[in-house]
Amino acid sequence: MFLEAQSKFFNERVTQIETYFGDLCAEFINYTRRTAKLRNNGDELSKILLNYSINEKINRTSARTLRRFAELLSTIEDYRHAEVDRLFAKVITPLSTYGEEVKRVRTNIRVETAARKKEVSQLKRLGREPLRGAEERLNIATRCATRSADALERQVIQFEAKKLKGLKDILTDFVHIEMLWHAKALETLTEAFNVVQSMQEEVDLADFRNTLFRSGTLASLDGDHFQASFQSIKWNLL
Repeated sequence: MFLEAQSKFFNERVTQIETYFGDLCAEFINYTRRTAKLRNNGDELSKILLNYSINEKINRTSARTLRRFAELLSTIEDYRHAEVDRLFAKVITPLSTYGEEVKRVRTNIRVETAARKKEVSQLKRLGREPLRGAEERLNIATRCATRSADALERQVIQFEAKKLKGLKDILTDFVHIEMLWHAKALETLTEAFNVVQSMQEEVDLADFRNTLFRSGTLASLDGDHFQASFQSIKWNLL
């Protein structure tokens, strides 16, 4: 009964680790893919803003703001690209190795459990034999069974220890990766905020008005308005 209970405990423990580590690995992959997609979206935004700045010929401060904002956004996405690479290297890759590790441990449990069952059966058989020569064989079989039990326990304990350290290291690395990205992003976004505030609407509006005057558009509009007013006065006099 003890052998069966211990074997069941080992298998349930390994299955639990396999389940949750597998789920974590799958979700971290999704998380990293979504982060990579955000990086791609940010790159596209940066390209649009840069193109806008190049083609903005009237609003001087807007053009400067757009260009610098595009550069800062591109920098943020460079940081995000590094975040994606680190997530794959420090989180996903270590988690993915536990699949093979679980298979190895489960195989060892199955092999060792079968060997122990065989040894227990041998002990029972020796216990029923005549005393002559049976005692020595019984002692040998007992020592073999004990060594097998100890070996299996050591393997499971080592796996548990590796799992604990691995989980701690993986989560610690994840936190460090995210903290680093957010720190860099906050620093860059702060500069981006200040860049946006430097845009001078009044100056750009004045530039726009000057462009209109130079193009003759407003003058033409004023002339049309004068002509309309003159015609209205003329008809009233008649």
